Formats: sequence, C-alpha cells, structure tokens
Amino acid sequence: MGVKYLYDANIIIYHLGNEKAVERFFTRRFLDENEVVTNSIVRIELLSFSELDKEEERKIRELLDQFEVIPLTSPIEELTIGLRRASAIKVPDAIIAATA
Repeated sequence: MGVKYLYDANIIIYHLGNEKAVERFFTRRFLDENEVVTNSIVRIELLSFSELDKEEERKIRELLDQFEVIPLTSPIEELTIGLRRASAIKVPDAIIAATA
C-alpha cells in the first residue's frame, strides 16, 4: 500500500463540485494504491448542511462509505486538547488535525 491520507470535508466538497485540482485523489487507481480514511467530524460537517437535498446526501454517503472512519479516541482527544491550547484552531479542525 502507498501513502495513508486523511480526507477532510474540503477535498470531498471540491470533488463533488468536479474541481479538476482534486480529481486525481479520487481515481480508482489512486484509491487502490493508497489508504484513504476520514473521521466522524468530516461526516458530520458534510451531512449536516440544512440545504442538503436527498440526492446530494446520497452522493455524500456513498462517497464516504468507501473510506474507513477513524473514531474519536482518548489519544485523539488529548492531541486535540494540546492543539487547542497551543493555537486558536477551531475544535473541528483540531480534531481533524489530531486524527491525522
């Protein structure tokens, strides 16, 4: 296996918006050669938009279902706390960074 990637909400939003800059990170070859994960914060961020229609929700869920979801664990919580104490980073971003 190649590199392990943690996808955040932005790259998934760009992909769903057909942005050419992220296209290569979603090709079958790339996904077969690398390990891609996400976390529950990303799922919450993507699926909690109030304007989301059923088709958009289906596409997001279908895409997210391809990736392992890393749960929020005590070590990730402790890293998040350290990041928050050291900087003004927002909680969701700190959790994503700590997960990585």
